[in-house]
Amino acid sequence: MKLLQLTDLHVSSVPDHSLLDTRDRLERCIRSIRSYHADADLCIITGDLADDGSAQSYGLLKEMLSELAVPVRLTIGNHDIRRNFQESFPDNPRDENGFTQFVIDMGDTRIIVLDTLAEGKIYGWLCDKRMRWLDRELGNAGGRDVYIFMHHPAFPIGLRHHQKIGLVQSQEFIRVCTRHGNVRRIFAGHVHAETNVRSGNLYMSICRGVSQHLLFDQLNANATYIAHAPAYNVILADEHGEAIHFYDLMHESGVVGTSMLPPELEWTGELA
Repeated sequence: MKLLQLTDLHVSSVPDHSLLDTRDRLERCIRSIRSYHADADLCIITGDLADDGSAQSYGLLKEMLSELAVPVRLTIGNHDIRRNFQESFPDNPRDENGFTQFVIDMGDTRIIVLDTLAEGKIYGWLCDKRMRWLDRELGNAGGRDVYIFMHHPAFPIGLRHHQKIGLVQSQEFIRVCTRHGNVRRIFAGHVHAETNVRSGNLYMSICRGVSQHLLFDQLNANATYIAHAPAYNVILADEHGEAIHFYDLMHESGVVGTSMLPPELEWTGELA
């Protein structure tokens, strides 16, 4: 199984005259996927789809994603407006309570996509209804391994800047997932940085994303963003585990050299 994760697109229908053109950056990612990863089974986009949450921006995003070469499913983040998104993407699944969260079963794997939006807030929120839904869908996995995709990181990541804008119900989320014992990995966004975190037996990978990127600073409570290359995750999974390839568009930069492994250095099976 091959999955793609895009996150933090921040697309806007308003022309962007800044140094960061989010539409251009998403277009570059779409071209990259069409060229190199059109064989993916599914692309999941984990929130902050539109920078202003407007219907106009979602209309632009929908037009852009029509060029994507693989099936796509979306959930929302703190920059999004749930009603505007759902009206613009009526075919994107949602649960019985109207939240943009859903389940996709692919063979022996269950994908759970969560809605962590608290309208008008930056932090993540899983209300009782959403948490009960997660509990139920984990319990109904039927022996499948589970991947969870969500916008806000599920637990703390060690940066002061994100101490108060992560998932508020982190401990309850951990308890629910740990009790079921079938969550293989969690994928998130929101941080604008490539980060891997473990809490107990739960593993989480955070994708750097398409738009601006966080300059790593463990101590400063304020955030500084830079325009690094747009990036997305390529997730290769089978019954043995998964390989997560952080795939950025640095390959569009000029080549300054190449390297070839000399045959005498290749391992041929002999003991060292």
